[in-house]
Amino acid sequence: MYLRARDLLITLAVLATTVTIAQQKPRCPNCNAYGSPCTSAQMEQFRLSSTGQCRPNCPNIVDKGNYICPKCPVIFQNNPGYSNKKVPRLCYHYTLSIIRDSEGRMVGSTPPVSGPSEPGSSQLEDEESPHKLYHFI
Repeated sequence: MYLRARDLLITLAVLATTVTIAQQKPRCPNCNAYGSPCTSAQMEQFRLSSTGQCRPNCPNIVDKGNYICPKCPVIFQNNPGYSNKKVPRLCYHYTLSIIRDSEGRMVGSTPPVSGPSEPGSSQLEDEESPHKLYHFI
């Protein structure tokens, strides 16, 4: 009787641990809070894709998980299921990257220019050459 109860408790403990680990969401790289999966409306609004390049130095196209942080408005992406070797994939790399920062800008995009550039040549003329800085003193 005690043997069966002990076996049942051990089985339940292992099962509960497995389910808990399997349901963990990735943590935000900005504030370390658990991310919430993006809805289809958010995917459309922010133009997110469910597939993409594995990581910058790996050209393989893999499934991507898109998440939004509930604490800071950061959108980040990971490679879900990268560690499951039973599922056939092109590669098994882990990645966690920020897609949009807390100000809503795409990460890696250049900031907008504040205004038009001044007309004229971008070449320095003789009187503007760097070794003649004494004109500015």
